[in-house]
Amino acid sequence: MRIVAYQHYSYSIDGLREAIDASHIGTSRQPRKSQDEIVSILWTTFFLGIFELMNDSTGHGWQQHIIHGTFMAMKASGPSSCRSMAGMAFFAQARIFEISRTILFNEPTFLTGPEWMALSRDLSIKGNPVETQNPWLPLDSLLDIMVMCSDLRVRAATFIQKQQNTPDAEATSEAIAISTNGYLLREALINWSSAYIPDQLPINNTRETPSCDNLNNDHPGFGPQNSHEVAADMSKLLARIFYASISIYLSGVFDYELFYWQHLRLIVPTLDEILIEQHLNTILALTELGLNRTDLSPLLFLFPLRIAGARSCQQWQRDKISALVAHVNKLFAVAAAIDNDLATVWKLRAVVQNPM
Repeated sequence: MRIVAYQHYSYSIDGLREAIDASHIGTSRQPRKSQDEIVSILWTTFFLGIFELMNDSTGHGWQQHIIHGTFMAMKASGPSSCRSMAGMAFFAQARIFEISRTILFNEPTFLTGPEWMALSRDLSIKGNPVETQNPWLPLDSLLDIMVMCSDLRVRAATFIQKQQNTPDAEATSEAIAISTNGYLLREALINWSSAYIPDQLPINNTRETPSCDNLNNDHPGFGPQNSHEVAADMSKLLARIFYASISIYLSGVFDYELFYWQHLRLIVPTLDEILIEQHLNTILALTELGLNRTDLSPLLFLFPLRIAGARSCQQWQRDKISALVAHVNKLFAVAAAIDNDLATVWKLRAVVQNPM
């Protein structure tokens, strides 16, 4: 079956290349039809990529094969191919997976380009042609922040690598810019939270595994009825999970190499351990809710689980994360790569036996 999938993927790429060429050089007598054809082929390659992740346990499929190839094809086709109603629908879905990919692997993405950012903004403008088909506007707004956090992570990693080779004696303009951008993104996340999840309160720190039931007492947004309401509103559920995840991720841009920022006497937007713990517990509880009570693709929970796993220091947290990753692995073999990655991380970081 995989051979057949790869063959169809090859056919799709060939067809996409022909459609792009026809659209760009004007050889097609029906340009609009060519654009529609591009979108159809993009959908085909995307679904074939999802199929690969169901069978590939190495993670390479996400990082460099079909899924990555789909997004490179999307980049080659240009944002104009995604401005039709069908194109916007594809972009709204594919963007989530591309942002997940770039965060998982700390890689740059073409989505930070000005034309693609403009397309993202258009997706959120009231009255756009797919508004009635895309109720995920708060999540779309959050994704705009997330893609910039990913871009900042790449910039910060490049800067830190230079510091490891040749440390600066004082803060450079690039260091100051990275720190400033970090604070601007933190402020953007706070503003987003105030606008879209004003009932968001931290989940209490507990040694027990958070669940849909004990969320009812610790989180006013998830009362006995609200947990079912949030499960029904998949966009709200996913937005809350992504918000908690990207909040930790933005802190990690700086706190994993905090020494270098302190050496340069720069204040950076890190979170304290209590806030990180609260976000982590939110990820675990709501991911369980998402996997058990919604039709969301389990793939969407992999990068939040990877972020939560890297920060988990209690055994119950790690056990819970392993169970949730195993749940994803039932449908997508690629989850095994995340499981193996976390096993390596956990070997290097001892479990805290008696947390405060």
